[in-house]
Amino acid sequence: MYLVTVRVKVMGDLSGFQKLQIVGARLAVASVTKTATSFVALKAAVSKVVTTYTNHVNTSAKRNSGQKPKLSEINLHTLKRITRWFKYDRD
Repeated sequence: MYLVTVRVKVMGDLSGFQKLQIVGARLAVASVTKTATSFVALKAAVSKVVTTYTNHVNTSAKRNSGQKPKLSEINLHTLKRITRWFKYDRD
């Protein structure tokens, strides 16, 4: 029987490039567990790297941010058609 030791990396052991790879993997919707096993790192280290990244990045341009539209695209088109009809009907 062979004994294999694997050195698990913690946050301090990761290089800047490895941290960016972890962030990229998480942004690509990989799970924390899968990311941790891919980079031979602790799940806590992966979570800490991603949390640190999201806290220091401008998060104002997130997807689905802002107020949702009140009218659907179909209702907006119908409203525009009706207002055009009233505009030309008055002349």
